[in-house]
Amino acid sequence: MPPASADPQALRRLYDQWIDCAEQAYARTAHGEDFCQAQAEWVNASSQWRQEQQVSIEQSLKWLDLPTRSEINTLTRRLRAVEAQLRSREQRVPQTPARRAKRSKKKS
Repeated sequence: MPPASADPQALRRLYDQWIDCAEQAYARTAHGEDFCQAQAEWVNASSQWRQEQQVSIEQSLKWLDLPTRSEINTLTRRLRAVEAQLRSREQRVPQTPARRAKRSKKKS
């Protein structure tokens, strides 16, 4: 259509039609077996790449004598376990007036 006769309504209808065609083409492609297979392969490859990247980073950190993620995770789990044990022991010990006063000073 010549530019002089293109009114905004006609351009809008043309755009809407273009979008509808693109969505239909995408739907046909995305629901096809080839697309699903390619998507699955991409997800598997990216997961494998991420695992290999983590191993490489862990090795690099060890060479630099820095703590690795797995070491920090282990320390965090151990610290949480110790904190839980301390809370458990504190709950089992009877509260004496001296302990209550000591605890209230710590909170202040």
